[in-house]
Amino acid sequence: MKEQTKKLKLTVEEQLQDMVDKNIQFELYSKEDATKFLKYNNYYFKLKSYAVYMQYYKVY
Repeated sequence: MKEQTKKLKLTVEEQLQDMVDKNIQFELYSKEDATKFLKYNNYYFKLKSYAVYMQYYKVY
């Protein structure tokens, strides 16, 4: 199995800066709209529920 590397959790501001660093343009949506989206639309709880399920049933 491939060795997993830990990724740092970025704040919303750090995520936006990472996008800017990767030359992502904010043409259709403003940075303010992107900030709102990142703050209020995430999949953390959905992903975490799958992780718990997989650990409990040892599915991997």
